[in-house]
Amino acid sequence: MVTVLTIVLIVSLAESVYLLANVWKLKKQKAPDYEYQALVNKYAPIGIITIALSVIILVIAYIIQMI
Repeated sequence: MVTVLTIVLIVSLAESVYLLANVWKLKKQKAPDYEYQALVNKYAPIGIITIALSVIILVIAYIIQMI
């Protein structure tokens, strides 16, 4: 269970770093605000899914530990 949680958190970290790199690239290009909004809208569902998965896995691990 801890291994799965670790993998999910690593994926979440990787997508955050990727998003940060893209924001930095847009900032260097002096992109308009709608470009930032499009980037965030593109990656927001993936971020929500990984956060939800990590919370669910944490709850399951806590319940298993209590048993």
